[in-house]
Amino acid sequence: MDNSPNPQGSMEWLMERAGRATASEFDKVMSGKQTIGRKEYLWRLALERIHGKPFESYKNKDMERGNELEALARLRYQLVTRHTVTESPFVPHPELMAGASPDGLIGDDGLVEFKCPRRHNHGYTLWSKAVPKDYIWQLVGQQYITGRQWTDFVSFSDEFPSNAAFAIVRFERDEDLIDQLKVGLETFLREVDEVVQFITNYGKEPVSDKKTQPKAARSKTVAGKH
Repeated sequence: MDNSPNPQGSMEWLMERAGRATASEFDKVMSGKQTIGRKEYLWRLALERIHGKPFESYKNKDMERGNELEALARLRYQLVTRHTVTESPFVPHPELMAGASPDGLIGDDGLVEFKCPRRHNHGYTLWSKAVPKDYIWQLVGQQYITGRQWTDFVSFSDEFPSNAAFAIVRFERDEDLIDQLKVGLETFLREVDEVVQFITNYGKEPVSDKKTQPKAARSKTVAGKH
């Protein structure tokens, strides 16, 4: 596995990710072609490829707070499990314009992913003892790209009492899910290629009707509306 040496969050790391579908966004990739999130992500990647640089992604207060708490979650995880967590740089897919940045590597086979979510999301993980569905494709993608066999999903909230502030859910590699992701990811990346070509050639040749547009650029016409 040919890992980038650039640390997560650095400008070099952001540049390596630019134009690539990354595991943290695979839930959008797999959400269905007509979803707003998928469309926005597709066009963003196309523009990143054209400009050769990353577009800044929006960070709300919850996301910033989560980043601050991740160090505490990492420390507690190592104390509880006795695992040594090795920070993982960006791992590109060897063939596709895709990649992943797991929060940590465990030994030769494992990964760890830390989340410091809103209180109700942390409560769900405690209650269900399951990985929230919003993160499933991220974990599947990380395992697919890194070749690793399992992931410890860690949820941490300092708003809960100490006995309930921390949860670990083991997520095992599932080849059926990986096969589904491969199909969905390859389809999505073909659409990104189409949009890049469309934008690059726009205005250079007549665009007479929607048949000349990439599939990703088309929208359904609703009867009676213009």
